[in-house]
Amino acid sequence: MKTFPFGAFPFVRILIPFILGRFLSFFIPIKPVFYGVFLLLSLFLLFYLVFRLERKYSARWLTGIGISLVLLVGGWSNGMVNDFEPDYNHEFVYTATISKVLRENLKGQTVEVRCNSEQNSKAEGFKAHIFYYVDSLSRALVPGDRIAFRACLQKVVPNSNPYTFDYSLYLQKRGVLGQFFIHSNDCVKFKRGFSVNCHLYLLRKWCEKRIACLGFPDKERGVLSALLIGSKADMDYDTRLEFSGAGIIHVISISGMHVGIIYLLLMFLLSPIKGPGLKFFKLSVVLFCLWFYASLTGMSPSVFRASVMFSVFAISKYSNLHYNIYHSLAISAFVILLFTPEAILNLGFWLSFFAVASIVYFYPKINGVWYFKTPWMRLVWNLCSLSLAAQIGTAPLSIYAFGYFPVWFLISNVIIVPVVPFVFVGGFVLMVFDRGSVINELIIGGVEDVMGFMLQFSHWINELPFSKFSGIQIGEVEMFGIYAGMSALVIFQQNKRIFFLKMTLVAFVFVVGTNIMASISRMSKDLIVVHDVKGHTAVSCLSSQMADSLISDSIDSKTMSQSVLPLWNYHLRSEAKRMGIEDSSICFVANGYQHGVVINGLLDVDVLECVKEEIDFIVLTQRVPQKVVCDILEFCGDKKVVFDSSVPKYKARALLRRFKSTYENLYFVSLGGAVSL
Repeated sequence: MKTFPFGAFPFVRILIPFILGRFLSFFIPIKPVFYGVFLLLSLFLLFYLVFRLERKYSARWLTGIGISLVLLVGGWSNGMVNDFEPDYNHEFVYTATISKVLRENLKGQTVEVRCNSEQNSKAEGFKAHIFYYVDSLSRALVPGDRIAFRACLQKVVPNSNPYTFDYSLYLQKRGVLGQFFIHSNDCVKFKRGFSVNCHLYLLRKWCEKRIACLGFPDKERGVLSALLIGSKADMDYDTRLEFSGAGIIHVISISGMHVGIIYLLLMFLLSPIKGPGLKFFKLSVVLFCLWFYASLTGMSPSVFRASVMFSVFAISKYSNLHYNIYHSLAISAFVILLFTPEAILNLGFWLSFFAVASIVYFYPKINGVWYFKTPWMRLVWNLCSLSLAAQIGTAPLSIYAFGYFPVWFLISNVIIVPVVPFVFVGGFVLMVFDRGSVINELIIGGVEDVMGFMLQFSHWINELPFSKFSGIQIGEVEMFGIYAGMSALVIFQQNKRIFFLKMTLVAFVFVVGTNIMASISRMSKDLIVVHDVKGHTAVSCLSSQMADSLISDSIDSKTMSQSVLPLWNYHLRSEAKRMGIEDSSICFVANGYQHGVVINGLLDVDVLECVKEEIDFIVLTQRVPQKVVCDILEFCGDKKVVFDSSVPKYKARALLRRFKSTYENLYFVSLGGAVSL
């Protein structure tokens, strides 16, 4: 055979260099002109290897290297490098097309747009976010809208709190260069053309209204919207946190389970249709419904992956071809990364693929350990095997990303997953039929009761001891080491080569040793951090002997988990003692070698005289009067004075202008971000 045997290289092996190229494209971007040169050289090398070495069997491995190089260079191009240099200091006239609506509330919307400006009209457009304030007389923006406005592009301020998710860096990697703040009266809307995304968005809004008309309580309505169409706008943060802590966050995140329910339901409904000429019709209906639902829910990576896999399965079944789930998984990943390069940075993308790959490989092995004759015991063991297999693949990434492990996930999945199909199908029936119809009256009470049970059960699971185990924290090195060890173990099970077993043991020893040393280092550190929590006071004091914190009572659970808890979890102090500060005018804080005071109101400076020599710093809050601030600054001398984030920016700037020439050791958290003392 003179042609190159592409069949010898499965799609799974093709995907690996392409993924590596996508990673490189975000961390080592190259200009399009260099990309073209690299691609041409790679193609030339590939053709040379194919046509010159085709008869030399021993040298054909070089052809594989050539293909991998072409895919690597192809993945390296992400289409986000352009010549536009944003100006963050001046206003310009911008035209923008709405790509998607990110968030909505009573005040307005947050939308992602593709912008062009008068600054450089010839340059390629860039991505930006717009905070769009809407009044009662203005129409909200929808995907496909085109607007023009005059504004100043602003940088996304990074989260300065230690070990928190850096949203600004995430947006930068996705090609989002900044954000605008505009009012509906300050922009001009152009006539909107036909847009599929617009109609899908309007249909999704119609579904949300239909769900709202069912009259469910707020929490149940939020769960149903998330479960049916992936809309979490009506779901409060505490509910999401409880589902995540119970290990069943996948229930309210549209994924393969939801697409699988739709596929099975369609096959059941279409089963009476038989005949040689109707087989293609059934396939067309299945494919249309799967992709319509994927588009309706926003086409997230997990939904796209599931839709591709079920589509390939349906087509192979129609054509009587062999179905390889690993290849369909690789095909879906390749297509996602080909059209949406930024998906490589999407946590949901990796969790979805790791979960499915782990289930496909480990589920048969775990499920085969025990066999039960009783049907209900077999069902329970099947659910346990499924949950364990999924956790094997996703646990390292979940612990790295979220900082904890849901200990009671097995109980939660065994109890909750079996009732999800009833809520899912029942929810769609309620949404389609009018509320007063007979079928709605028959099932609406059951659907509401089951959702109430799901909420109560997830809350109960979170109240159990050690529901969120954060005693193990892993970094990037440990996470990659775990997956490398798991991959070596899988390869060893396939070819029984002792080399891969040794690599598994080496990876295991490396990860355990690295994690133990890192944990000892983290727990032995002494530090005091004044967090940047807008409008609030938050001070953490961590040492090898204790862990205390001064936290405003008004800080909600969402702010705590996003701004303060990452530091506690990183230093293995998830149970740090939390003390309120509202009723105290002065609080003393200390770690192993530093001492300071937090002043939170009217105070006689003479009180500090007795501890003047012992304190190293002073933290002032918004509640300290201006006269007391002046007295404290005169008293402290060269000691560091920190104004925390409860002091608004305008007041911080005024204080800085007034005292910067007199006192050097001043720091304003609201201006400079969180500080470690």
